[in-house]
Amino acid sequence: KVAHQMYMRGNFDPSLNKFRFLLGKDISKDLADNCQFWIGQIFFSKKEYLVAIDEFNKVLSYKDSNKKSEAIYKMGLCYIKINDNTAAKMMFQNIINNYPKSKYYSKANEFILNLK
Repeated sequence: KVAHQMYMRGNFDPSLNKFRFLLGKDISKDLADNCQFWIGQIFFSKKEYLVAIDEFNKVLSYKDSNKKSEAIYKMGLCYIKINDNTAAKMMFQNIINNYPKSKYYSKANEFILNLK
């Protein structure tokens, strides 16, 4: 919670350290995937998109994560930012194919229609 508050205030580096500390403490699986997601989000906010992609991708290794579709969506946004629309489309298509109930489903559809 403290780490998230730091992030919300724009204190990205202290927030990043806190999330990494929490991950290293062998916290419950429920919290670990969220921590990992927020690490990706910090790098996204810092415009370090390649690092963000790697960090969001780690979320997918958590078997029952509720953050998977959101992480894939964010990876799609990262790919747009680095002008790789082909990879971005693959991310959005992944959501359409595998996460039809995701709150990112319609946004993913929109991106696919609008990306050249």
